[in-house]
Amino acid sequence: MKFAAIGFHTNDVPRLVNFYSKVLGMKAEGDHIHSSFNEVNLAIWNPGSIDTATFKSSERFLTLMIDVDNVDVEYERLKKLEIPITFTFTPRTQPWGVRAFGIKDPDGNNVNFLSPVVK
Repeated sequence: MKFAAIGFHTNDVPRLVNFYSKVLGMKAEGDHIHSSFNEVNLAIWNPGSIDTATFKSSERFLTLMIDVDNVDVEYERLKKLEIPITFTFTPRTQPWGVRAFGIKDPDGNNVNFLSPVVK
């Protein structure tokens, strides 16, 4: 068995693709219905119409976790991007040995950036 990808459903593929293109510093392949960031196995697609009244982002229970070389450098880079970003927590060292911070994407999905703590 092999893990294939993470996929986000959205009513606005171009908006999420634009957001992740800037956050990840990568280009997606696809169109306004389905796009993929093949380097990181992330797919974004519109399955039709998502009823946001019954499918709340707070009920998705998903966190996309992205390894980076330096959490503090990445945090500063994202703060300077010319797109609105909601930070859920600032860089902090976790007791399990990683340094991390979190954001929400425009649809409310959790995205955490982390790197191992160097001793």
